[in-house]
Amino acid sequence: MKRLTYISILGSVALLTAGCVHFVALPLNTAQDNDPFFKVAEKQKAEYIDKFTATDIFTETLKNTWGTEKDDCRDFEVVNNVNKDGSACLAITWDKSKKGCGWIGSGWAWNNWQPMDMSNIVNTWGLQFMIRTKEGKMGTIPIGLALLDNSDKSTDPIGVSNRFYKGFGINEEWKTVTIPLKAFRIAEKGLNPAEIKQMIMTLDGSGSIYIDEFKVVNMDTTAKK
Repeated sequence: MKRLTYISILGSVALLTAGCVHFVALPLNTAQDNDPFFKVAEKQKAEYIDKFTATDIFTETLKNTWGTEKDDCRDFEVVNNVNKDGSACLAITWDKSKKGCGWIGSGWAWNNWQPMDMSNIVNTWGLQFMIRTKEGKMGTIPIGLALLDNSDKSTDPIGVSNRFYKGFGINEEWKTVTIPLKAFRIAEKGLNPAEIKQMIMTLDGSGSIYIDEFKVVNMDTTAKK
């Protein structure tokens, strides 16, 4: 089963600023082509229909992804020496300036490739993760995130700007990033919020970072902690 998924993203040049990201439209391979863990459940679990339970995107292991294979442009590696919580975190290193490195990104389908019903949480939940550099400082975080539904419609990418974390840039201290789901304007962009299938991560420029505790969280609950 081989096909191409097309992410339509505005902009002719990938350019990060403190508030937005622009990326060009590019074809992306599907999970079947890339993910060694790929397996579609024959029947959707009842709890995924009644309530949202697929909250862990990455906590200890990297699976249900494509585009995370190591090559000359990128390296995704699970490590256990600098984790924020639990026993491991994700180290990501990339460099678009290298010859042959065009679009660099990955797809994350953390619900075993089953569509997720986010219709009841889009206004109160968000994507949250911990992030830090491997070394030194980064004035901006050159990462864009988008959501994809079961019919392969995509939201515009959301730049990981300081709208979503405290202060400016990141360093070797862990920092929390929280992006409200409503910032993706899921319904406004024509996606079905009851059938969200993947998160697309786009990496611009170059960088070397750690990410941990990547989850979908109830912002009303986390704000009270």
